[in-house]
Amino acid sequence: MAESTGSTDQPGPGPFLTVKEAASLLGVSTRTVYGWIRDGRIPSVRLGPKLLRVPTEQLMELARSQQTP
Repeated sequence: MAESTGSTDQPGPGPFLTVKEAASLLGVSTRTVYGWIRDGRIPSVRLGPKLLRVPTEQLMELARSQQTP
């Protein structure tokens, strides 16, 4: 049996986040994220009739640009 190295390396977020994950990252409600998607402020990708995802890298760029110096 392989021995665990005790490493806590977790893979980072994938290429897309759920709306709930995006809201948590930005510190806003899911309703706000849906509004921003509708307004074009946040890009999104529809992967199915009820499956909406937000590109991680673009959301991170938005979060960085919203931070105050």
